[in-house]
Amino acid sequence: MAQSEYVFHRVEDRRELERLRMIESVFDPASRRRILATGLQADWRCLEVGPGAGSIMTWMGEVVGPTGQVLAVDLDPKFLSEAERPNVSVMRADIRTAQFPPRSFDVIHARYV
Repeated sequence: MAQSEYVFHRVEDRRELERLRMIESVFDPASRRRILATGLQADWRCLEVGPGAGSIMTWMGEVVGPTGQVLAVDLDPKFLSEAERPNVSVMRADIRTAQFPPRSFDVIHARYV
């Protein structure tokens, strides 16, 4: 996908970050409950598709602990540079064309993608 096709490409960064934080404040509690219902625990490998500002990505990293792994895939991860931790990594890619080996993840989360 060409960068110019991304819906929010031209939105000013500050306003876009505000929008993403608002989505997090409204939807994170339900997302966390649903993800925990999968059995999320230490050592799990997680994929976060379109992590936005990174709240769920960061939270999953805390839950899976140092022996788990979270990979966040986003077309434009500009709001995620401070969110990376030893067990959390960010990949700039289009999820439609990104390739992963079979059974790479124990849980995959996507919201507003």
